Amino acid sequence: MFAQNKSNAQFAADTVAIQKLWNESHDIRNSQPERSLALLNEALQKSKEINYGNGIVNTLINIGAWFSGANIDTVIEQGNLALTLYARYNLSNPKLKADIHILLAEAYDEKGKKDSSAYFYYLLNDEITSGNINSPEFEIDIYIKLTAFWLNMDYDFAHMEYTAHQYVEKAKLAVRRVQDTTNVIANLYFLQGLYYYAAKQYEMSRNYFKQYLVTQDKVISIPRKISTLLNISEAYLIENKPAEALEYLNRVTDMDKNPKYHESYAFYLIIANLIKAKALFQQNKYAQTITLVNENLKRAEETGSPIRNEIIDAHKIVSESYKALGEYEKAYQHADLYLALHDSIMKKDKLDMVNQLEIRYRLSEKDKELAKQKLAIEETRNKVHKRNLLLGCISIAAIFLTVMFFLWRKNSLHKQKLQEEKINSFDQQMEITRLNATINGEERERIRIAQELHDGIGGLLAISTINFEQVKSDLYLENENNFSEGLKLLKEASVELRKTAHNIMPEILLQKGLVEAAKSFCERMAGNNSINISFQTVGSIKKFNKEFELLLYRITQELLHNILKHSKATEALVQFCFQEEGLDLTVEDNGIGMPAERRSSSGGMGLQSIQDRIKAINGHMEIKSTPDQGTGIYIEFLRKDAFIEVIS
Repeated sequence: MFAQNKSNAQFAADTVAIQKLWNESHDIRNSQPERSLALLNEALQKSKEINYGNGIVNTLINIGAWFSGANIDTVIEQGNLALTLYARYNLSNPKLKADIHILLAEAYDEKGKKDSSAYFYYLLNDEITSGNINSPEFEIDIYIKLTAFWLNMDYDFAHMEYTAHQYVEKAKLAVRRVQDTTNVIANLYFLQGLYYYAAKQYEMSRNYFKQYLVTQDKVISIPRKISTLLNISEAYLIENKPAEALEYLNRVTDMDKNPKYHESYAFYLIIANLIKAKALFQQNKYAQTITLVNENLKRAEETGSPIRNEIIDAHKIVSESYKALGEYEKAYQHADLYLALHDSIMKKDKLDMVNQLEIRYRLSEKDKELAKQKLAIEETRNKVHKRNLLLGCISIAAIFLTVMFFLWRKNSLHKQKLQEEKINSFDQQMEITRLNATINGEERERIRIAQELHDGIGGLLAISTINFEQVKSDLYLENENNFSEGLKLLKEASVELRKTAHNIMPEILLQKGLVEAAKSFCERMAGNNSINISFQTVGSIKKFNKEFELLLYRITQELLHNILKHSKATEALVQFCFQEEGLDLTVEDNGIGMPAERRSSSGGMGLQSIQDRIKAINGHMEIKSTPDQGTGIYIEFLRKDAFIEVIS
């Protein structure tokens, strides 16, 4: 016991030492960058020695952030490693995971991979919307990053301005929840600077950026300071005011003379020098423009900096500079490079545009889902109110009926029992008839939709594919990437459509029965998702009537879909237990567990709907769930029920 306490005390002391290394590294990041990196490597080594998962992941995030201005590939490498180890150590710290997403979102943005960047920004926005992270300071920082991201990728000016405005309004709401608003309001200045830049109100944009610099001068990070100065400079250059722009650009490029910044912030300084060349070009200083551009293009190539619009535009202004000096051959060379890079980036922009539509679709779907949830909550409240009112009336009536029933019961107990049995039998038969009609109606509609998808749209896609193959052969388009990619997508759409039609009404259920259909569904779900699904049968397999097997198949589908959507499980079990007296269905997972409020969710084939259908045929369902240990759902049916018929 003493040794265990000593071990725990030593671990606590080691974690404190690691945190001190983080703090010291952060404090000297701007003044002693190389020493700062050495401290982070020391913290990483100490974390590994004591198997401190939080420490390892946090240190990798800090190392990635250190390389943000120097080597973007290293940033992505560190971020992905942190994400992998976060899962491996089974950590549950939403803020730590959000820091990984921020690191990767910004890194992929600088790398020019907008789709990957958008994916991680979407996750960050989702974490805030879902309430997993409740930190107004963090929210405002995310809104700043999201605004900057949309400014760099959106093609619709009206939408870009609207989006930036929405983030500003959300940030203002977050400010109200902060007690010490000094630094938060300063960040709000930066966000408003971005908004007015998006709105093309450059004077207002510069004023907010300047206010931000004044209020944060002593605590601002180097990357954020560079970003602010460059934003001010760009706002001046758009209005053709190079002298004013150079005043702020020189504050950035002067950092290039300091060896401790030359390497660690190389990427930012290269971009700053290329923007400075644009200012010199506006002043007709063509020779200086050419020298500065050539130096930094070579430097960008040596450091492996990603090709951005600043680099592409640099070829254009250096071409114009050579042209102004009468060196037409060199002007032509750079003009040719500009056109080649511009054409390349335009192709990429088309892909980005498609990805952007996907992002908007996902955000729109998320908003629709939230609206549906709010509507469902309001409807539930109305139902509860009506039900309470109805219960009150029923209670009064029940008291009266109880007295009457008590008097009547003395004289007709035997008659009443016989009557109750008849009523119960009749009600059950009616409920079974209604359930059969409902299931048959639903399945007929599923069959109709599946046939229309398969025979109608599926047939059209198949014919279109054949026609495109013929065009490809006739016009010799084998080497046309866009055509081949389009044909590939058409084929994939046809395959996905057939899968959808099959899922709506699987033929295997009608041909081979419940067990084979459920087993096939489990295998498909496991193959398409990162989860291991075990399927088992116990006892001698029996075949039941079509309606009962169809009901069990739909219940199995819904329970597995719930596991994939909500449980975050890596293992699941589906088991059918055939007994002489009936059938048991077990569905278990090792996920995060099921909150109590979700066990009574209604709508569609939700748990409440499943319970209602099971209850209608005298089945029984039990849910057992433990947080972070998984959920088990156990369903029992007895053969004595009229709905369950064994087929010989």
